[in-house]
Amino acid sequence: MSGKLTYKILEPLLLALMVIVGIFVGLKLSEKKASFSIVKDDTSFQNLEVGAIEEIVKFIDAKYVDKIDQEEILVEAIQSIFSGLDPHSNYISPDRLQEINEEMEGSYVGVGVRTIYHNDTVYVSEVLDESPSKAAGLLRGDKLLFIGTDSLSGTGKDYSVLRKYFDREEGEEVKITILRDGEEKQISITPEAISVSSVDVAYEIAENTAYIKLARFSEHVYTDFMTALESIGDKKTKMDLILDLRDNPGGYLPQTVKILNQIFKEKGRVLVYTVGRDQKKVEYKTNGKRFYNVDKVIVLINERSASASEIIAGAIQDWDRGLVIGETSYGKGLVQEQYPLKNGGAIRLTVSRYYTPSGRLIQRPFKNDRLEEDADSSNYLTHVLKRKMSGSGGIEPDLNVMQAYDNAHTETCQFALDKLDIYSLKNHDADMAKSTLMSKLHQFLSKEQAVDKNLLCENLIQDEYNNRKIYIEKGNDAWYKAINADDPVILSALENLKNKDLFAGLQE
Repeated sequence: MSGKLTYKILEPLLLALMVIVGIFVGLKLSEKKASFSIVKDDTSFQNLEVGAIEEIVKFIDAKYVDKIDQEEILVEAIQSIFSGLDPHSNYISPDRLQEINEEMEGSYVGVGVRTIYHNDTVYVSEVLDESPSKAAGLLRGDKLLFIGTDSLSGTGKDYSVLRKYFDREEGEEVKITILRDGEEKQISITPEAISVSSVDVAYEIAENTAYIKLARFSEHVYTDFMTALESIGDKKTKMDLILDLRDNPGGYLPQTVKILNQIFKEKGRVLVYTVGRDQKKVEYKTNGKRFYNVDKVIVLINERSASASEIIAGAIQDWDRGLVIGETSYGKGLVQEQYPLKNGGAIRLTVSRYYTPSGRLIQRPFKNDRLEEDADSSNYLTHVLKRKMSGSGGIEPDLNVMQAYDNAHTETCQFALDKLDIYSLKNHDADMAKSTLMSKLHQFLSKEQAVDKNLLCENLIQDEYNNRKIYIEKGNDAWYKAINADDPVILSALENLKNKDLFAGLQE
């Protein structure tokens, strides 16, 4: 009976607290510039009094009959509030915000090592080139035993937790104890600022054809993109471009517009526009300052291409500037501003919608208790060739081409793929014939769970194993060239670049 009574008292209290927190969050936004903002900050809340709100929250914490975790309840209440908004408005914890900022800034302070956890042991799976770990002599396959005096054995920590052990000020030494070939060694590593390029790979994939794969639209993506172009060709020679935006979740809009300016030579073309609650339309246009002679263009997308990736694909498609090949994109047409909070976290709020040049809102439809975003069933026309295009639900490619092996394997096969790196590492990345690989891998997997050998997709596993060896032995660029050689989406792009009739109306 007492348990039910406590629940009846606590339920209205939590509901009231949620309302209070909703007001509290809205009023406690910092005056700092929004990290992901693509429109101006709203400053209407900055002069409002918040003392009474803080007082109520503190009063509940001080006087309520049971001891409560104020931070935990605040976070739960905040998340409950955001659950009634659109899918892209959310609360970001301090730890997660640090990771996001590092991704978007394109740099972090660290030692440059990737790890993998297996059977109570943390292994080094990769040592980044030109990193402090590389300079200190850390090797793939080393077992991490201690960081300082903290033991890592049997902890079960993934890298997001493990990285905290490496958190140091730049130049502050960290001591690591490793096990290599049965012998313990102590290594001292000094963390440094490590740059992470937004370009996964860039190379001349065919004669006068640049292939560039962008991982994200970070703060420095335009500089990275221009550096990639410079490494492939000169500014005078005509160059076709395959821009791979598959799995690219988006990022900063201004950087996106800068990249599009290198594809369109005319000045004044609308590339994207946004409309907020006040119905004010903000247009982003080409500036006519193109530095490279980009000729035919193909953009590659898939179901994980979102936001800024869709802006680029939409602009290319709407202006008939090139072809979009792959799968229908994610469908994110909502614009967020990010506001830091005093606890070190942030909230991300949707403040407007963005539209492609033809007026398409490509947001995927969603529904919840408070908001409803219906599908746009209208038909749109491209600006030059008057081709028909669909509305919301993502960017539909001009040519639908599925990725190799996409969703074509069993759960058992996926389990094997997930374990393939640690299996290769523990076997010193040895060369193996398919029969040997599958037999030994099956034995390795069976130690963790029952595995039906007939459900292991042998060809895919063999290809993945061989490609990982290429990555380990020859590096990132060689690995991409190997996997791209059999990629049906890229092969389709290369074949369509040869079709002069197809591109006759698409070129400027």
